[in-house]
Amino acid sequence: MPPYLIGDSDIDPKFLNIQKIYDSLYLDDGKEFKYIGFKEAEKRENFFRELLLVINLLKNKLNDEYIIEDNMDFLKKTIN
Repeated sequence: MPPYLIGDSDIDPKFLNIQKIYDSLYLDDGKEFKYIGFKEAEKRENFFRELLLVINLLKNKLNDEYIIEDNMDFLKKTIN
């Protein structure tokens, strides 16, 4: 993230929430590290919806100053 967007009141809280959710998808108790995933499909969909929204917000704030690579065609998905 460009330094001038760190702490941005629109983007920063959204990325922090996404990171918190992402971290919760893994078990890391010092003895074991493994992916546990989403317990409910709805929570998974909400996560990806929020991720799409924040990526698009980031793209708008960057005004084509940076290129956001999308090697998985993730940004081509629609938000329901």
